Amino acid sequence: MTTPFTFSGLKSFILETMQMSHVYQPVMLRVLLDRGGYASTDEIAKALLGHDPFQVECYKKRTKNMVGRILTNHGIVEPIKDGKRIVGYKLNADSLSKIEIATLKRFCDSRLNEFIEKRGDSVWRRRRDADSPKDEASSKDEASFRNALESRQEQEYTSNCLFCKINPDRVVAENELCYAIRDGFPVTPLHTLVVPKRHVANYFNLYQSELEAIHVMLDEQHADIPQQDKTVTGFNLGINAGSDAGQTIFHAHIHLIPRRYGDVSDPRGGVRGTIPSKQKY
Repeated sequence: MTTPFTFSGLKSFILETMQMSHVYQPVMLRVLLDRGGYASTDEIAKALLGHDPFQVECYKKRTKNMVGRILTNHGIVEPIKDGKRIVGYKLNADSLSKIEIATLKRFCDSRLNEFIEKRGDSVWRRRRDADSPKDEASSKDEASFRNALESRQEQEYTSNCLFCKINPDRVVAENELCYAIRDGFPVTPLHTLVVPKRHVANYFNLYQSELEAIHVMLDEQHADIPQQDKTVTGFNLGINAGSDAGQTIFHAHIHLIPRRYGDVSDPRGGVRGTIPSKQKY
């Protein structure tokens, strides 16, 4: 058992030691302080949900794999387990007064607000591996060009975008951030498109929460389609990102194409067939 933290120790951690790559640590600590030192993973996930809306299951995983692990390593919290499964966390602290709890919550809010103000909307963007080094001037020029291009695409396509004004009758499934429809010109029966609700031209500009919503939708459709058609034995998954890659509707979307035994004479190579001469090797 690790040594419990005192008020001054928690204050020092929050204001000085805590290194933030996202908002999760102060949010989780605030939940624990609000609930007398104990909170379930569901409760913590719902609190994280309020700062980056998607779904509780996603944030239960983040609670255990990211923020819970970090705070456990610092000795700030202890995991509560049901067998091997982590079901909650306990704040590792001496008895705190109401004033001390309120003060620590205020410190968490301060760190949280500072972080969001500093990062802005980029807090919610998908975090990528470090970019290859670039000259600072060229990076600024590239960023300016990219922003201008994206802005122009938004203006050109939002007002007349097929996927922004989709007929609700075509929607076969949806969640908070994306929906699924059957392709209007299917490659195979039950060819499905998964589309983010936010208008964004390029798949690589989607937020992390949108990518996770899309992944959940793809999983659901992958399970549902074979239930509708028992002859489905495989899938192709495809994304066209940019006109040179064949994109014609500049609202990001993912193709889920069911495959069946014998639907082509030789399926080897699959998506490599986007360049026919390279499909087989």
